[in-house]
Amino acid sequence: VAAGGDLGPLHGVPFSIKDNLDQLGKPNTNGIEENLNLIAQRDAESPVDTLFVLERRRNVLASVSFSRPTWRRSFRVTLSGGLVWEYRDLLDETLEPSTTWSLNRPSTRLSDFSVSVTYSTARAHSFQMGAARGATLFVRARTLNELSLPDTLVGLIGADRSVDDVIGRARLYLPISGPGYASHVLALQASFGAARGPNAAAGHFEVGGASGTSETASGLDLFGGGPIFLPVRGYDTFSRFGRYAWSASVEYRVPLALVNRGLGAWPIHFDRVFASVFGDAGNAWGPDLSPSGFENPLRSALASVGAEVTAEVLTFYKVSMRFRGGVAVPLVEGDGARLYLRLGVPF
Repeated sequence: VAAGGDLGPLHGVPFSIKDNLDQLGKPNTNGIEENLNLIAQRDAESPVDTLFVLERRRNVLASVSFSRPTWRRSFRVTLSGGLVWEYRDLLDETLEPSTTWSLNRPSTRLSDFSVSVTYSTARAHSFQMGAARGATLFVRARTLNELSLPDTLVGLIGADRSVDDVIGRARLYLPISGPGYASHVLALQASFGAARGPNAAAGHFEVGGASGTSETASGLDLFGGGPIFLPVRGYDTFSRFGRYAWSASVEYRVPLALVNRGLGAWPIHFDRVFASVFGDAGNAWGPDLSPSGFENPLRSALASVGAEVTAEVLTFYKVSMRFRGGVAVPLVEGDGARLYLRLGVPF
């Protein structure tokens, strides 16, 4: 301009530059806030690397509970608080620590506070398999806040690990007169979860799977499954995911046989057998569009139907286990009927 030369046809036209080329030793976000922690340690001409993030977590928590049990009902409030330390390492394609790339913030420290309320009138009758009458209600609110975070990063997705969530579950058991050695039971369950905050990512809640209980006879938790807060039988545990989620189940349980027999001198005793038919449904979604461009909108809810048979067996003279075998048929986006084996009643 000062020399009076030709300014060109684009002079004065505003434009923007996105850092999408690696420069050694400098952050490269590709225009995505979640990549603020990545520091390039090679130039753009270098081959593309495959990286994995290994995350470890340690926490120190303390809790106090206030309960008021009575003959017909119980009420409990639990307050918890503590600290959480998170450590992250970048691994290369051989699953060894990367010598080329590093995280700008490989560790974080968070405060962890929660409050939960539980109310229950559920109870079991003689020879029943699980609760047979009453209801339970559980609600928990939790907040995780990252400590010692620079003001410029507070609330920034991909940098701030803070998150708030609330989960809840309700169960109802209704006894119904019918043939057999025990009453029939209509059992219902509904669960939900909701999260907000910069770390409320698409994988915060997962929906799907059949819940169970790990075996205790060996002390090694070899089989039996584990608890699932948002189950939908007939699907994988991650069939739906998001920051908002719900699931619901309905079961009709009937007694089949009161065996009450052992197997010779073996330390095993067969007690009783129940059967049930069920229907499950659930869904999860959000955020609709993350800063990285990943879309997770509301999709069709999962749904399945099936049947289970549960047998209570006493092993080693004192360890009681409820073996539960089932088949579930997905009704939405399914790939055919699925067989499974778990321990314990579903709820």
